[in-house]
Amino acid sequence: MSNNSHGLDEEEVEQDEMLAKLNLITISSAKNLETMNNSITSNETVGTTNTANFAMTNTSTLRTYAEATRTLANANQSAILGITSGLFSDAIKFTINGAFAIAGDGSLTGSSLSTTNPLTTTFRRYVLQRTDTYGSDITLSDSNTKFTPNESGTYLSIISYEFYDSAATTKTVSFDLIEGTSSTLQTVRATITGTGSGFEYHRVNNTMVVTLTAGTTYFYRAKSTNAGVINAFATTTNLTLIKMTKSF
Repeated sequence: MSNNSHGLDEEEVEQDEMLAKLNLITISSAKNLETMNNSITSNETVGTTNTANFAMTNTSTLRTYAEATRTLANANQSAILGITSGLFSDAIKFTINGAFAIAGDGSLTGSSLSTTNPLTTTFRRYVLQRTDTYGSDITLSDSNTKFTPNESGTYLSIISYEFYDSAATTKTVSFDLIEGTSSTLQTVRATITGTGSGFEYHRVNNTMVVTLTAGTTYFYRAKSTNAGVINAFATTTNLTLIKMTKSF
């Protein structure tokens, strides 16, 4: 309708056309046109953002990074699934229960020494008590002062002992893991000066990776420059060899 100066026939035609268009619109309840307009504007913004995101999946650096990360994740998953065993398996564990002095030829000499007998400058070899979970077993020999593993390999050797004394002197204590008759695999030393005010206790620890050979004998020995005692309690002194499934 271009103006108000037209005949009734034209008016009727325009009304019919408007009615046909209105019949195409179904409104079930009252609508706020301003709210509808805001929703349309908001949806248009979301649509623009999504269009940019879709484009990003095809060309962006983010997609390249995501693909590279996914490839790395798959490789790491394969590596993890390929691990059939852990780093450690069984453990050889000992506590000490007395000792024997060692002669120059490496043999035991004299009678058994008590656990509280002070160290001297002569090496002594400790009597070993097993507390292990070693699957391939070990053999004790020579008054239980030597052990022989039945499995060669790399072991994490942990020597942890408590040393005590009551004298106001300086002592250097040495505790060794020996292979065969005299080959030193591990030495754990400490220099301690007492005050003479009663018993004083000192913790000494050392960890090393060592190689043990099946059928070869090993033992632990100790000495001190100025007496002192290595505590034999299982809660204070432990000798541990943990079998490693990986070689270094």
